Amino acid sequence: MENILVCVDSSPQAASCCAHALALAKISRAHVDVLYVSDIRAFESCIVTGLEPDGVTPEILGHLRALEELKAKRVEKKVRDIFQNGNYGEHVDFHHLHGFILDIIGEFIKNERGVDFIVIGRRGEHSGNFKEHIGSTAERIIKASTVPCLVAAEKHTAAKRIMIAYDGSEHSEAAVRHLLGFGSLFRGEVHLVTVEPENVTPAGESPLNKICQSLKDAGINAITATLSGSVDEAIVRYSEVHSIDMLIMGAYGHSGIRHFFVGSNTTKILASTDITAIVCRGG
Repeated sequence: MENILVCVDSSPQAASCCAHALALAKISRAHVDVLYVSDIRAFESCIVTGLEPDGVTPEILGHLRALEELKAKRVEKKVRDIFQNGNYGEHVDFHHLHGFILDIIGEFIKNERGVDFIVIGRRGEHSGNFKEHIGSTAERIIKASTVPCLVAAEKHTAAKRIMIAYDGSEHSEAAVRHLLGFGSLFRGEVHLVTVEPENVTPAGESPLNKICQSLKDAGINAITATLSGSVDEAIVRYSEVHSIDMLIMGAYGHSGIRHFFVGSNTTKILASTDITAIVCRGG
């Protein structure tokens, strides 16, 4: 992993995102780009076309832009303090850009340096006190991303108990590869878990048998469990019972008999737990 992109706003989760990125970056001395996006192009287009929203004048738009600049500077100071205090400031660039965040992330991924990993907050600055949901921006980024995404918990904590939610798909295979690649970040307990969906009779050997040996070869003796019932409820319940700190799972994919990470399940799991999650795509 050489390049990490961290998406932040002015919410308290920005600090957690940067702390998670710092921990990841120190493993491989990765470069970190921290991105703050002001999505005010819709207002700016009103000035160009002369079609102003009710009550929105050029003077008000000027104040909005000035406010965004001030917010961005405050966020930048917090970001730089976190990385400087972690003795990693020289490997970090801060970017305040205007536009749509998915377009801007796409440009970062396509540029010469590229992006190997994205860190985002579970909920943004406009989420209020709603705890049991994932923000719409975070969900769009995860669905569109071609690289792994870490969805940060509200507070950064060391990952002492990690759960891999595994279904045998290429996406969950990628989740296992990333666990092995992170190496020293995960020195704690690893739980390898799969779920037999309701009304599905298991066919053949458990998908866990396929992957256990590769974990053992890497010195990881995982605790295995085959759960039953609703996929999202079973995984969330297991994470609560076993005090899981971090969940690693496959991304949105096509449904199959065992491939349970279709879009709805991924979203439900992320929305139903506040622990840090890494969502990986296959390939």
